[in-house]
This record gives sequence, C-alpha cells and structure tokens, in this order.
Amino acid sequence: INYILNRFKEIDTIMLGRSLLRCPSLLQNDESEEELRQRFLSFYLEIIDEHYKLIGANSTLFYMKELWFYFKDYFINSLRDYQNLIKIKDYLSFKNYSINLIKTLRLNLYPKITLIRMWTQKFTFFFINNF
Repeated sequence: INYILNRFKEIDTIMLGRSLLRCPSLLQNDESEEELRQRFLSFYLEIIDEHYKLIGANSTLFYMKELWFYFKDYFINSLRDYQNLIKIKDYLSFKNYSINLIKTLRLNLYPKITLIRMWTQKFTFFFINNF
C-alpha cells in the first residue's frame, strides 16, 4: 500500500477489496509470522462465531467455504487442504479443521503482487492480483 501511495503521489485514497482477503498482511508492516497468524485466527474466529449466532450452522458453513476461496492464498501449499476443507459437510468439523489449518500452514507473507493501473475520467483503479 505504501508502495502505491509513494509511487503515485496524486492518489490519496485506496479501496481494498478481495485482495485483502487473499493477503491480510497487506496492512501489517512489522509483525512476525506468529503475530500475523494469531491476528488472523482471532479475526477468523470472530467471523465464524458471529455468523453462527446470526444465521446458524448450515448458512455459516456455506459462507465460510466461500471465504476460504480467498483465504487459501494466504497460506503456502494449501490447495490440497482447501480441497479437503470444502468437502466437509458438518459445521463443527469444518470449524475445527479450518482452525487447525490456520495454526499449522505456513503463511504466504510475500505474495506475488501484480499492479494493473486503469484510468477513467474520475478514478484510477489498481488491481492487486496475488494468486
């Protein structure tokens, strides 16, 4: 983010979308891998627990599977584990398996980031593609 702001001085606002889900450490500067893992785990537990309270087990299960499409890129060599995760049909099994993944897989702290700049009359768009 600092790279974009420093390189393109005319930009004063950045909107982060799905790229932030794919690499939450884009916003963290000097944290260790373990600190980032704990922060992500806390964030994840808050999401899954609050959704469970609001919409129940089955809807939360489907919602979290959709989020894991993005989260999988935050971990190194996670494709096989992701494929196993999305096959789970029970909410508690899914939650336990996903927490175990967060605790054990290595984080992808330095993803390949490709910046693509698009201009329109009023906005400049940057697409950060890190998968």
